[in-house]
Amino acid sequence: MRRTSLSGVEYFIFFIVVIHSIVGVYSFNYNIPFFESYTSEDGYIENITAFSLLLVAVFFGVAASKNTGFIRVALWFIALVFIFGSGEEISWGQRIFGYQTPDELKDVNTQGEFNLHNMKVEGVKLNKLIFSTGMYSGLFFYFLGLPLLYNYSSAFRNWKLTFISIPKQEWGLLYLFSFLIILMIPTGKAWELQEFTFAIFLLSSVFYQQNPKFDEIVARRKANYSLAG
Repeated sequence: MRRTSLSGVEYFIFFIVVIHSIVGVYSFNYNIPFFESYTSEDGYIENITAFSLLLVAVFFGVAASKNTGFIRVALWFIALVFIFGSGEEISWGQRIFGYQTPDELKDVNTQGEFNLHNMKVEGVKLNKLIFSTGMYSGLFFYFLGLPLLYNYSSAFRNWKLTFISIPKQEWGLLYLFSFLIILMIPTGKAWELQEFTFAIFLLSSVFYQQNPKFDEIVARRKANYSLAG
């Protein structure tokens, strides 16, 4: 088993996330107007979420520019995924710039917005199928499953494709704790806080992680990490 520890900065980040979650739980129970403003569309929480995802995209984009070959393509793909997530979070700036949703999209979007995650196709909500069930399954695997594999399986740790960031095991447990706090809010608005939490944790996990191969890739300049070695 590989041993890791959390820095003071990491504990501070966790403290900030927990405080935001507690504010959400408290305001939901004792100050609904504040809670609605706190978790509103294009509000404080949502904007930080979108900005954090954008920063993750920038991080991977910069890393991609320092590499070549397969690694460069993989890192650019990850960057594009987070650009998409950031854009979806704020409906691609629709409320900021004030443009209208095309009629074709408005008819199948449950909120009439310019985004994909609120679409409903043949009675199936993409938000629930892909952006809730699928996304959160992936997040739990990333924060809890990957650290376990990396720490307890030397075969996985030495696998040539483990060039991704691996969260510290303690970081994953802190994410689970933060996730459970927000479940105390029995409303759909709670997911705005859940998205805020995972965005902050994802951003932090690329800086505070335990895989030296990932550190090498990020620090390289025009390097080519081949699958052969």
